[in-house]
Amino acid sequence: MIIPSGVFNKYAEAADLMLSSTVFGKSCTLVYTETLVSGGSSSDLNQRRTFNSTGPRGDEVVTLTESTETVTLRVYWDKKSFLKIGGIELPDGSCMTIGPSSLRAKLEKAAYLRIFSSDAIHQFAKAAESKPWGLDSNYIVSYWGRA
Repeated sequence: MIIPSGVFNKYAEAADLMLSSTVFGKSCTLVYTETLVSGGSSSDLNQRRTFNSTGPRGDEVVTLTESTETVTLRVYWDKKSFLKIGGIELPDGSCMTIGPSSLRAKLEKAAYLRIFSSDAIHQFAKAAESKPWGLDSNYIVSYWGRA
């Protein structure tokens, strides 16, 4: 049996609508970190915007810089959702996200995911490899554990 293309179109329409921030979409922050090593002195650190400095190492200065990007993802907090979608077992406090497959490279590059709720900022690290999701694999499922 061949599935009519209209089914895929309606599915994509519904899935995109669910990513909307007015429905299920949640504004999340991807955090990218990069370690920079320079031959300068520790006084050069004050001229750069740095997240954390591990200090001079001989004549080298090592800094950890952080950059962020805001994306919209569907966020699932309960383990029942993980089992239904991925059959993956994660520790309590973990979450699962679904987003467009166009975000795959960004999700893989991110060191952390931050989710802001009304009462706290939750930070997560990747817990499992992302995988394609949906009828036409135009979406990606990612798993995150508490950081």
